[in-house]
Amino acid sequence: MSVLFGLWHVNGVLHNGSGGIAVGAVIGTVLATTVAGVGFGWLRVRSDSQLAPVLAHVATNSVTFAVAWAFWH
Repeated sequence: MSVLFGLWHVNGVLHNGSGGIAVGAVIGTVLATTVAGVGFGWLRVRSDSQLAPVLAHVATNSVTFAVAWAFWH
């Protein structure tokens, strides 16, 4: 399931508006999100709740968006 979570994020990299496909970006995205998926899965099993991985995912995305926003502004 973690690999599927990683692959799910490829579409966002492919449609990033740059016009080209950066293979390194695709591979990096799949690796990073697969590792995150393993962590989210572990949180799900450990907490016996879906809330923990959902909140972790929101936190991860929030930090990523904040860094991207700070970089571009």
